[in-house]
Amino acid sequence: MLIEKYDTTSTFNLINTLRADGIKVLRNDGNYIDIPEDIVEHTEKMCVQKYHTQAFMYDVIDPETKETATLKILDCGFAEVIE
Repeated sequence: MLIEKYDTTSTFNLINTLRADGIKVLRNDGNYIDIPEDIVEHTEKMCVQKYHTQAFMYDVIDPETKETATLKILDCGFAEVIE
């Protein structure tokens, strides 16, 4: 299972590990893109400044195994991979 593989003790480590393992963000059009280096900072700004919400969730996929999960990023910058 994809979520069991990742440690969420550090958002920085989590995002870098996901990126290093080739995990991709699944876009609405069905295409995959690399997880942006600034995804946490961008999400924090979008939560606080534009949408006034506590979190954004991104569908992520391992292109090799086709396993999917959700990357949840909170307005405080904490990130975790959830089912």
